[in-house]
Amino acid sequence: MPLIPKLPHRTAWTKKPSWRAERRDLERVPLEIFLDEYVDDRPHRALTTNISSTGLYMNRVATPSRQFGRQSKNVQLEFALPGTSDTIWARGQVRYDDLGMDLVHGTGVKLMSLAKKHQRLLNDYLYETRRQKLHQILQLIRTNRYH
Repeated sequence: MPLIPKLPHRTAWTKKPSWRAERRDLERVPLEIFLDEYVDDRPHRALTTNISSTGLYMNRVATPSRQFGRQSKNVQLEFALPGTSDTIWARGQVRYDDLGMDLVHGTGVKLMSLAKKHQRLLNDYLYETRRQKLHQILQLIRTNRYH
């Protein structure tokens, strides 16, 4: 009889357990921008910490008067990427809610649907950001190699 480890109870609204493997498809790019999150037609201001073409992580200030429990895991997001004039609208699905922090409420959101133009704008931004970072690393290697 094989031994089966007892795994902690998990619901859709709890933290990701430590035994669970990383499931992200793409590497996220650090990005700190303000965005508007609409939950049940109510706007909430949030700050992103990272983004990919399939999702993002954001933080909101936690106040005693605001309850972060959700009736729905679907949210609307509105944000503009640095260096662009277009506002991106996206429908997302909450995949991770970190309710344990005192001052900040963190949320991981999977982007479920964007207009094709907005998806292309996001992909171009991510590609250019990664390319610039790689260029900086290569410059450092070249500079330090010959000194």
